[in-house]
Amino acid sequence: MLFKRRRRKPDFAVTVHCVDSYDFAHYLRTVLTRIEQQEKNYEYQLDLLNDDFSRKLSNYEQRYSWKLDNYQGHRDYLTDLYHRKQDFCREKLALRQMELKKAQQAALRKTASVRRTGDGVTPRPFSSGKHDALLFIEEFEEYASRRNIPDEPEIRISIFQHYLQGPAYEWIRPIIQNPQQFEHFYNNFEAFLDEFSRAFAGKPRHS
Repeated sequence: MLFKRRRRKPDFAVTVHCVDSYDFAHYLRTVLTRIEQQEKNYEYQLDLLNDDFSRKLSNYEQRYSWKLDNYQGHRDYLTDLYHRKQDFCREKLALRQMELKKAQQAALRKTASVRRTGDGVTPRPFSSGKHDALLFIEEFEEYASRRNIPDEPEIRISIFQHYLQGPAYEWIRPIIQNPQQFEHFYNNFEAFLDEFSRAFAGKPRHS
């Protein structure tokens, strides 16, 4: 009886193991390659971001540098304009002072004819005080009457100021310097005396 030789069965475990090891090595190389590529891609993108940020930062610096230069120029312009206006105001003030000085000199020339020696009561200089204010007004009216001073309010106010001192002179100075603002006094000397009496005697003259 012949016996058939039994064929040896293949070792599937060893085959599978070899195949799995090969596939795993191939898979591992693939994964490492992809990781390397991703790292390079990330580095490239990071370089792009850095370049873009640097470019934007440079643009911002240039833009705000221009704005700063423009602001500096505008500030210089405003400073120059302020100084020019200040010079203009000073010139205008000097011109106004010159006009006031000329007006005062003209008023003095008008009153020169009545400022001469002769009989009459000379008002005592007045500074402050209720009783002294009323007395000063009486003395000035008597002085103006005896000296035949013209009734023109401008002339009488101009003479009136020469006998005032201290607070009284500070009170009348705006009236002398700004006749247009106090035009009602230059049209009515009685109104001027009433206001003077209210300021220093605390009441009108005839109250």
